[in-house]
Amino acid sequence: MPDSQWNSTAATSGLARTPDSPKAKSLADKGVRVLKGDFTEPASLQAALRTSNASLVFLVTDFWAAAKQSFDVEVLHGVNMIDAVAAVDPSIFVLYTSVGDADAVPENVKHFRSKAKVEAHLAATLTRWSVLRPVSFLDNFDAPGQFNPLTEGTASGVTPPGLRMKYIATADIGKAAANVLAAPTKHMKAVHELATCEHTGPEIAAALSEASGTPCTYRASPPRIVQRFLLPDLYNMVSWFESDGGNYSADPAKGRALVGPTALSPKEWFAAKGQWADGRKFGEPAPSSSAVPKALFATAVIAV
Repeated sequence: MPDSQWNSTAATSGLARTPDSPKAKSLADKGVRVLKGDFTEPASLQAALRTSNASLVFLVTDFWAAAKQSFDVEVLHGVNMIDAVAAVDPSIFVLYTSVGDADAVPENVKHFRSKAKVEAHLAATLTRWSVLRPVSFLDNFDAPGQFNPLTEGTASGVTPPGLRMKYIATADIGKAAANVLAAPTKHMKAVHELATCEHTGPEIAAALSEASGTPCTYRASPPRIVQRFLLPDLYNMVSWFESDGGNYSADPAKGRALVGPTALSPKEWFAAKGQWADGRKFGEPAPSSSAVPKALFATAVIAV
């Protein structure tokens, strides 16, 4: 949820496995009450719900990091939280952030299907709920942790250049969530496919060029052969995107309406970021070769 909307949500509590971690402390600095909670420990979830006296729950599960790319673990995380709500107070409204068309993809796209299973458990267990189904994140264009830093002159994405893809900024998912949580009755049992824009790879590169003042091109990365053998779930997802009848069904106009007037276009998202992954602001010159530390050259030689 964007910083500007914290004040509109009263008595916000958040869960953390380690409440004294730097990330948890950053939430506390924003006025969030951080409570200990672990998706693998149902008792801790029930205790947190009772302590917080929550009437609204915003649930996010993570296939790639928290679940370590395990279908069963991501499902367990979601099911445990839903069951905790059912045990403590079934009248609590739960908003789950899933993924676009979670139940429409082939079974081999596990990080979609796991969320579809959580959705099914939510609908079968509780009566007060809603689901957001965001599409691909604009934030993935600068994701060093996923080996895709925003490098000067290049916008890298997992899909082929000519394929039209739907996107949303993670900040805009937060805005949509805040709007749903502010009016839960209006969104009861609603499943919102959520996108705010649709573009090809070259159009994304053009947006980056305009925002940065640097001519940029689009590159599909990692190569499909790498996806197939090292990242099979990613490979299967892209294969679905490319198939007849595949790709996201979200209507960007409806997504922008749910997010509100500050929904970000790719150009606005890049402009708000304002820098490359190496920390240089857009428009700043690259360091001369003489300014690059010798250790970097040594690393490059070793890497070859």
